[in-house]
Amino acid sequence: MKNYAIIRTIYNFLENKEKKNIFIIFLNGLINLFFDLMSIGLIIPIIYSVVNQKEFYIPLLGDFKITLYASLSFFIIIILFKNLFYFYNSKLLLKFCKNLFQRVSIGLLTNQLKTSYLEYLKIGYSDFSRSILLEVNYLVSFYRGIINVVIHSFIFIGILTFLFFYNFIATASLISFYFIFLLLPSIFIYRKIDKLAKDRKFLDKNKIYISNHIFQNLSIIKLFKIENYFVDFFKNANKNQQDNLFQISKIQLLPKIFVELTTLTFLVLLIFLNIYMAIELEKIILVITIFLFAAVRLMPSINEIMSNLQQIKYFFNSFSSINIKIKDINLNNQNILDNKNIKVSFKNEMSINNLCFHYPGESKEIIKNLSFKIEKNSLFGIHGESGSGKTTLINLILGLIEPTGGQLLSDNVDINKNNVSSWQDLISYVPSNYLLLNSSIKSNVAYGKYEKDINEKNVFEALENAQLYNFMKLSGINHNFIIEEDGKNLSAGQIQRMCISRALYRNTPILILDEPTSNLDKDNAYKIIKLIKSVKNLTTIIVSHDNNIINMCDQSIKLD
Repeated sequence: MKNYAIIRTIYNFLENKEKKNIFIIFLNGLINLFFDLMSIGLIIPIIYSVVNQKEFYIPLLGDFKITLYASLSFFIIIILFKNLFYFYNSKLLLKFCKNLFQRVSIGLLTNQLKTSYLEYLKIGYSDFSRSILLEVNYLVSFYRGIINVVIHSFIFIGILTFLFFYNFIATASLISFYFIFLLLPSIFIYRKIDKLAKDRKFLDKNKIYISNHIFQNLSIIKLFKIENYFVDFFKNANKNQQDNLFQISKIQLLPKIFVELTTLTFLVLLIFLNIYMAIELEKIILVITIFLFAAVRLMPSINEIMSNLQQIKYFFNSFSSINIKIKDINLNNQNILDNKNIKVSFKNEMSINNLCFHYPGESKEIIKNLSFKIEKNSLFGIHGESGSGKTTLINLILGLIEPTGGQLLSDNVDINKNNVSSWQDLISYVPSNYLLLNSSIKSNVAYGKYEKDINEKNVFEALENAQLYNFMKLSGINHNFIIEEDGKNLSAGQIQRMCISRALYRNTPILILDEPTSNLDKDNAYKIIKLIKSVKNLTTIIVSHDNNIINMCDQSIKLD
């Protein structure tokens, strides 16, 4: 019953179009089997005609006879058609895998973006990266393995059925050989694969985590001159991952060796047995040729079945993991999207009343009984020591996470899951980590807007207000200038101002800046703050460690 539930889950994961494509692939596999059986069957008249130098009468067709040349001609034509169908079916399988990869990757990304921010923090970037970069590939390999097992099982069963009718005793003996020397060892092999599959998930995640950590902290690593430490750190993680892949690759070599040894041993014993029993030479040649030709088709199919069964076992955890992630959409967050029509206003003030927050499963309060008000069109500062909860407070105001106690109010209206989407439409945000797209200045300012929807006049105003227009004019560039990856062709201060212009383009009544002047010189930092203060109808919340910036604010709060 459990196996049936697993099969049903695997089947239901696919869309109707994908199921239809698999059906076509299986149907073509059966056609390929028909050609295989025809080619093996033609061995009989070919051998008979060569040995006896006369035409072969087909028993089922009465007096119908077939010549050697006709047999060879049919044989070549069938082999040609078989390979054409094989090529066509392989192309269909590759297309199926490509489309499945695209659908699952996009679905996984969409699901991750729709889930709650708190859930994302709990999962972590490394787990998300592993899912997108590795697990989807493994899932596609999982389905490819299933399809290959089914197709080659058709061939295996079909050829064995033919051999049963041709020579029951010899075929029964061959099956016994396969059971003893292939099936029984596989039981022990699959136990090893199961352990390797469980280890792989952790090893992949750990390697991605270390890689991300190194490049996100490269400045510190170079400053502390600890490059060798992290090279060794990565080397160890990489070695463990590669050892795991080496072990599974080594195991995947075994089926081919076992299949060839088992099949060839059987054929040798079959020859000796026929000679020992003084069977006529013509019959010996015919039996050995039929079984030899059948073995040429059986060996690759058995090898494919066994190696793909190993692959299915090895990648099943990836399927299970993605199946949960792609379907487990945060319902509360979905409700947020569905209730976007519930409007929130900000005409007078924002109030924080006895706000509390602690992360799920933790008792420590990051924010505890915090209360303050922010007047409309004011400049409000937030400061405090590292770890005092500044980032958490900003996430609460942004509506990315929900408080565990207290309220966030806008004009005395409680901000909750039913109206938070409307509240977020009132806010622009510049985070402390500045990330730019590898695209034009225009696309970076009008962040997330398609080309046709970009208002170029607003782009110009946002650049001018962020004091970037003079830099562009002096550099001889315009808003179509391409920013390189991570802003490599801009200075740190220009990157920071670019992110501020992005927030100004959004043109919302509330602007939140997290350490907005950390990469600016003193004069430019104060110019930016004065410029922000001069913008009409703008309420600005600034998180800063600079006391001079905080002193420029109308109000401020220090977190302990």
